Amino acid sequence: MKKISSQKVQTPQFEHRFFFACSLMCLTIALIGFGPGFIHAVTTDISAIPLRIHLHGAVMMAWLLLFVQQTRLVQRHSVRLHKRIGRLSVVLFSLVIISDVIISLNSLSKTVPPHINALINNLFSLQVVAVLLALMLYSAAISATRRDLSAHKRYMLTLAILFLEAAFARMQYLPGLNFLENGVVMAHVYHSLLFAPLIVYDLTQQKRLHPATVKGLTIIIVGKGFTLWAWDNPAWQTFANHIERSILPFWPAM
Repeated sequence: MKKISSQKVQTPQFEHRFFFACSLMCLTIALIGFGPGFIHAVTTDISAIPLRIHLHGAVMMAWLLLFVQQTRLVQRHSVRLHKRIGRLSVVLFSLVIISDVIISLNSLSKTVPPHINALINNLFSLQVVAVLLALMLYSAAISATRRDLSAHKRYMLTLAILFLEAAFARMQYLPGLNFLENGVVMAHVYHSLLFAPLIVYDLTQQKRLHPATVKGLTIIIVGKGFTLWAWDNPAWQTFANHIERSILPFWPAM
C-alpha cells in the first residue's frame, strides 16, 4: 500500500488525464481509418472479406480498447486491477503479433501483376518493421513496469501509435497520400504527427524530453528510415521475392 501511495504522489492527476486523452486519440484515429471500410463491408457483402481479416481487425481493436481501459484505470487509481489486466495483455499482444505475421505473409504470397507485386513488397517492409518495433517497444514497456512507471506509459503510448500507421494507409483522401504515386513519405509524415502531443507534454511539463520518449522516438525514426530505404529498393524487392518463393510451398495464398 505504501508503494501505491508513493506512486500517486509522484504522478500528478494531470499526467493521468493526458495519457487517457492520448489513448482516446489513438482509438479515434483507428476508427477514422478503418471504420468506413468496415461499414462498407457490412452494408454490402461482408462475406467478401476473409475471416482472417475480421479476426485481425478484432484483435487490433481489442488491443486499443485495452489500452484505453488501462489508462482509464490509472486515472481512477485502480492500480491493482491495472496490473492484473496488464499481465493478461501478454496474451493479447502475442495474438496481435501472430495476426500481423499471418496477414503480412498471406499478402506476400498472392499472385498479382508485377507492378502490384512491387507495391506489396514495399508494404511488406512496413509490416516487417512494425512487428520488430512492436516487440522492442512492448519489451521496453514490460521492463519499465517495476523501475520506471513514467517510462512504461510512454513506451505503451508509442506502441499504440505505432499500430496506427496502417490506419493512415486507408486515408487516401489526405493530400499527397498515395502509395502508388508518392510512396510512403506522406504516410510517415501524417503518422509522425501523432507523436506531437507527447513531445509537447514532455517539453512543457518536464522542460525536456523524457528518456523513454527519446528512446521510443529513436526506435520509430530508425524504423521509418529503413522503410524509406527499402521502398522501391532493388535489394529489398529481391529479398521480399525470396521470402515469397520460400513460403509458397507451405503457405498457399488464401
